[in-house]
Amino acid sequence: MITVILPTYRPEKYLLDCLESLGKQTLIRCCFRVIVILNGDRDPYYSCVSKWLEEMDFESELIYTDTKGVSNARNIALDKVSTPFVAFIDDDDYVSPDYLKSLFECINDNPEGTIACSDVRTFDEKGNIGSDYISRAYSKAVASDSKMSIFSRRSFLSSSCCKLIPMSIIGQRRFNPEVRIGEDSLFMASISDRITSIMPASDNAIYYRRLRMGSATRSKEPLLTRIRRKISLIGRYIGIYINGYPAYSIVLFMTRIVAIIKS
Repeated sequence: MITVILPTYRPEKYLLDCLESLGKQTLIRCCFRVIVILNGDRDPYYSCVSKWLEEMDFESELIYTDTKGVSNARNIALDKVSTPFVAFIDDDDYVSPDYLKSLFECINDNPEGTIACSDVRTFDEKGNIGSDYISRAYSKAVASDSKMSIFSRRSFLSSSCCKLIPMSIIGQRRFNPEVRIGEDSLFMASISDRITSIMPASDNAIYYRRLRMGSATRSKEPLLTRIRRKISLIGRYIGIYINGYPAYSIVLFMTRIVAIIKS
């Protein structure tokens, strides 16, 4: 069974689009449930989200926290998970009808320690469909030997979305609420020591990522703030590696640090 974790802050109609895509899943209803975590402002959003969930035919739970932040919201949901698998979805994205079923079938066909990943497509407000770096990583994974190393598929570890993750891999590890940019990559790095393989699901599993105006970007940061953030983030990667040595891959962590410096 799968728990879909869906954090939302001041949601608009795009959250309904996301919920409706989950309502169209071909996976039987008893095999998944959805936890929506409304964080920040409660009114007028709570009653609206509650109404939307009542209209869906899948099991769901709505949680409210007045603490803002996607990491805190995800952590609250993770503490309530009782299913073997977890899928993270952002509230302004949506998924294909076979998304959960294809991910579930992929992960069941592979050994313990596997995470299943989907293809990714981007879309903008005009409905234009595109691709990104994870789309390219997916295409390479499909075309390559299934025994390729975690390092060769490290692009999938930059995001917690577009994949199905066993709770046996996550365990008690959580997102860092103090990190607002790069929190996904940091979390995935923290659980990388328990990942033995990254497998692409069938091409029926597609995660549609919205390109939305007004979302947070690094370019808005003052230069000094950006430098301080990068130094702090690098320190957190080093801390995770040292605390988990020798289980973690030094090469994988070095590539993350280089990516932070270049970004």
